[in-house]
Amino acid sequence: MKYLSIDIGTTGGKTALFSENMELLSCWRRDYPTYLEQNGIMAEQDSKDWWLIAIDGISAVLQEAGVSKDEVGGIGLSCMTPILLPVDKKGVPLCRAWVWYDRRAIGKMPEIYKKMSCGEQIQITGSSCKEVTFLNKLLYFRDEMPHLYEKTSGFLQASGYLVNRMTGRICLDSSHGELLMLTNKEDGKYSEKICAAFSLDKEKLPEIIPSDEIAGRLTEEAAGILGLPAGTPVISGGHDSALSAYALGAEHPGEACLDIGNAANLIMCTRTSVSCLTSDTYRHPLKGKWLFQIYSATIGAAFRWYKSCFGLAEIQKAASKGTSVYDELCDTAKLSQPGAGGLLFLPYLQGAQQAAGATGAFLYIGLGSIYADFVRALLEGCAYSIRYNMEQMEEASGMEIKELVVCGGGSQNRFWLQIYADILKKPLVVSQVKEAALTGAAMLAQKAVEKTDFVRKSSVQERILPNPDQAVVYGSGYKRFKKAFEQQILGKL
Repeated sequence: MKYLSIDIGTTGGKTALFSENMELLSCWRRDYPTYLEQNGIMAEQDSKDWWLIAIDGISAVLQEAGVSKDEVGGIGLSCMTPILLPVDKKGVPLCRAWVWYDRRAIGKMPEIYKKMSCGEQIQITGSSCKEVTFLNKLLYFRDEMPHLYEKTSGFLQASGYLVNRMTGRICLDSSHGELLMLTNKEDGKYSEKICAAFSLDKEKLPEIIPSDEIAGRLTEEAAGILGLPAGTPVISGGHDSALSAYALGAEHPGEACLDIGNAANLIMCTRTSVSCLTSDTYRHPLKGKWLFQIYSATIGAAFRWYKSCFGLAEIQKAASKGTSVYDELCDTAKLSQPGAGGLLFLPYLQGAQQAAGATGAFLYIGLGSIYADFVRALLEGCAYSIRYNMEQMEEASGMEIKELVVCGGGSQNRFWLQIYADILKKPLVVSQVKEAALTGAAMLAQKAVEKTDFVRKSSVQERILPNPDQAVVYGSGYKRFKKAFEQQILGKL
């Protein structure tokens, strides 16, 4: 039996097909537009583009793998988070989806903290309200767009939208509840205190179901559109970070992983919800466990930005050689020594989890700075930001991270991974799992359909040890990075 999974991400979506042994048989990707207004404060996507990821992607992966539609046992779902997508009673979106980094509702922060202190929020949900939190967006939508709010029958995440298109059910998977600032961390149900404090209409909040349960089955209409048998099980799934951690085996307290993509998510498994002002905590796909996360919003995004603005030579070289432009940039960085000639890069091109107003910067530029120093400073700055997050995570949880399992597009270059290992001072385990969120969604689909947990085999591709010879250089560089970042965010808090 084969399993499909779909991931709705920040810049594009993917569809994948897995064997019963969770071997990736085929993977298909397509980018879609994000509509930015007010200098990027407003960020929206058209949910129709997400549906096309399912339609075109399912057809593409089945055809590439040579697999019959009748061999598909179920569909797992993964998505970015949090978003706001209001739908009417028929599941029709009432506007474009507000994606996770939409900050139009930042003005709701004072109102939220006036009605409920940070300590109370953490006590109830395990997290506190931040500039991009769903609760902000919900209150803004209700107050500023009452004509649409009145028509709203439910607020969906991207995975919930696909569930609705496929099965007709309006629901929310359990991995999202605490992240949306809506549910009690004790029982996973909607918080009466939060609903009362902010006068929320619970009738407009979707039904919560476990991440590993069948949300419904393909309707005749959806089956005809997707080219699959009617009745195919659709699993509620979860958000991408939770599913990545599940796929990478972060199942015991202290086990951690680093998913380096557009953003870089540092995630640790814990016994209970951890209280930390600048982090997120949410339910593990496995019942009775929690995941603790701090992210850097623009890691792969910063590399892509640099490539587009300054990497013309590497773009041309990659085109002529048939290589990756990012590998070419890393080769350029090798011409610079550890420490990047004193340059520092702050990779906060779209704010930081610690302070939404943080900005990116190259610091300490001098006449001796060479082009390669800038590329290396970018790579090192991204790793410094993860170390900053890791130190906060270890302090808040009271647990030391022994090693990190890494995955994602940013884990493909050995040189950059060595920089991460040296700066973090942790061994890195490079996983053979290349599409972690998609794999986690497929694993949950198999679990729900076959009523059994997938038994993992060793997926270690390589183990990268930190180089002690670099400890002094990077230790000094990190102190300078930390000082510069904290000086900046003190003025942005």
